[in-house]
Amino acid sequence: MSTLATIAIGMTLLLLALMAFRTFSQGASAQGHFAEQFDGVMAGRYAFMAFAFLCAVLSGLTWMSLSMLAALAAVAFWDAYVYAEATKETDLHIYAGVGALAVFVIYGLDAVL
Repeated sequence: MSTLATIAIGMTLLLLALMAFRTFSQGASAQGHFAEQFDGVMAGRYAFMAFAFLCAVLSGLTWMSLSMLAALAAVAFWDAYVYAEATKETDLHIYAGVGALAVFVIYGLDAVL
């Protein structure tokens, strides 16, 4: 992938994230999402992330696998932060973040040693 394409994809994802920061309803509707189907959308995202991670592991792309684990940990901790700000339960997200970080460390150490 060219550098220009990589930058364009990154900027597009950043723009989508900034749109979602306004409010969920405004950001989601601007992106074509609907709150009623949010659980299905999230299930699909995690299934495809798992598939991408499996492909990275099976193809031997250690750096990609580690990047995805770090991203999953970051997402879990971000969700915990958002829910904590709304005084909602955060335990499951914190456990998921710690779990992803633990696998990141173990997998990363195994790759280095």
